Amino acid sequence: MHGITYVNLRNRQNVIENLSLAVLKEMVGIETQWYCILRSFNLDIESLLLLALHYLPKEKFCIYPEEEALSGSFLRTPWVNIGKNLCSQPTISIETFVAYLEQKREENTQR
Repeated sequence: MHGITYVNLRNRQNVIENLSLAVLKEMVGIETQWYCILRSFNLDIESLLLLALHYLPKEKFCIYPEEEALSGSFLRTPWVNIGKNLCSQPTISIETFVAYLEQKREENTQR
């Protein structure tokens, strides 16, 4: 949606499946402008984010909402600087997020 791939880091299997598709798209040139990580209260979010950052361009990541801070491995070198850069990236607007939620609601209603 609008060049943004919304990422919900639910569990390892989900991330691996979607990561495979994202890497393939990057390789063949069907690129995304941004990978927007939707912050969740998943306890493994940092480790799942590290997995994604190993395979996709780090400069394309942002976190929503933007006030979030990362912990875990992102408090240690070399990830501390990557985490700071990630959290300081411009992020999506609330209007864009609401449009995304509306689109997902419509998709779920049509099923």
